[in-house]
Amino acid sequence: MELISIVAGVLLVLTWVAYPLLVSGLRGPRRAWTSESRWRATALVAAWDAGSVIGQRVRNLAEQSYPPELLRIYIASDGSTDATVSEALKAAPGRVTAKQFPRGGKSTTQNAAMAEISDEIIVLSDADADFAPDCVEQLLAPFSDPKVGCVTGTIIARDATRPLSKDQSLYWRFENWLRLCESDSGILITAAGACMAFRRELFKNLAPARGDDCMIPLDVALQGYRIVHAPRAIASDTFPSTLRGEVRARMRMTTRNLAGFLDRPALLNPFRYPGYALSLWLHKIFRWMTPFFAIALWLSSMAVPKPHLFLLMPQLAFVLLAMLGGLFAMRGRAAPRIAAVAFSFFVANVGFALGVVQWLAGKEITTYTNDRNTVPPAAGSAL
Repeated sequence: MELISIVAGVLLVLTWVAYPLLVSGLRGPRRAWTSESRWRATALVAAWDAGSVIGQRVRNLAEQSYPPELLRIYIASDGSTDATVSEALKAAPGRVTAKQFPRGGKSTTQNAAMAEISDEIIVLSDADADFAPDCVEQLLAPFSDPKVGCVTGTIIARDATRPLSKDQSLYWRFENWLRLCESDSGILITAAGACMAFRRELFKNLAPARGDDCMIPLDVALQGYRIVHAPRAIASDTFPSTLRGEVRARMRMTTRNLAGFLDRPALLNPFRYPGYALSLWLHKIFRWMTPFFAIALWLSSMAVPKPHLFLLMPQLAFVLLAMLGGLFAMRGRAAPRIAAVAFSFFVANVGFALGVVQWLAGKEITTYTNDRNTVPPAAGSAL
């Protein structure tokens, strides 16, 4: 039992403390990307029943600082039953292509749309995201380096006033910082589906139950190209504002991406791809395994003949803080910051655990609804 306690504790510290510090220390000098080169690009948004927000999304893309003659907007409707297509078309006449595809899930719809696109660079986003005015410009600048195959941007919370959304904003600040460290270290292997770009020639059709933010960077890396983080390519997004929505979003992400990583096992081999393997194991897989490490640590700490207080006290403190944060959340009130973070961490790990269990059960997620409480951005918002 003592050995289990030690191993579980080490894995938790390695995942959440040692790895971020290690990657931060490995960072090389950041390159200042120039935007002098120009490419023909298509901004592709796969949407389902997004009629209430798609007009503003199209206008936001049409108002980007990137030359309009070089940026096409393509809205791919995944079997929408509302006015998604018509609202997209009238939002920017002459600038947008909008097509209805049979309902098959986001990845299937993206594959169908990609078959009709031949521009050099593809910019991916979501229907309820919002780009800063120069976001596309910033996303495309790193492609001046011929070794760069995929670029991901910075995600911020659109509405961080609600308690759970506020905590998610804190998570994304940490995530954006960690991705920037990995980018500067040359080992970034993930991207944000709401704000990313890639070379069209590197695209491989996505399996229906796999996500673009997972599979596209993996395929780019396997073809010998780099993935980089562009910190000034800023996009706002709406995070789940309910416990149910947060758990379901984490569960879905874990199930789809864990299966996706195992579809590309070569990248998990530290002897073939040491940097990428380090990132995938410690940034992703071990993070999703956190709830199981924590349970093992708790049970083994309690089971030893003389429980070690230095192991039990931090765990007990976390549980009490998470419970306090949960009580505030159930009453719709803002909890003390440390309690809110503990509760948010607990909720996220419930989603991770359910996602791993769902993956072990062989369940695949092809189509899904938006669990976010969507708040359309104000017209003309510039972040």
